[in-house]
Order: sequence, then structure tokens, then C-alpha cells
Amino acid sequence: MGKRDNRKTQKMRRRKSWKRMKARIKARIAAGSAASSGSKKTK
Repeated sequence: MGKRDNRKTQKMRRRKSWKRMKARIKARIAAGSAASSGSKKTK
């Protein structure tokens, strides 16, 4: 991604939405692991 990239192309929209999706999933995992860290079952 250079200085003069067109952010409205299909490729850039896809990359930006992919990055947002990954961030959402990562945040959900972090929130879930923090909430369930005390309630893990052991065999």
C-alpha cells in the first residue's frame, strides 16, 4: 500500500473489511478467554 493508493477499489475494500473482521474475532476471543478463564473445567 503506497502513498497514493485508491482505497475505494474492490481489493482495498476487501482488505479493509477482512482486517476489521479479524479484529472483531480477536476482540471476541480476548473477551471470551478473559471471562471464561476462571470457569474452565478440568478432567
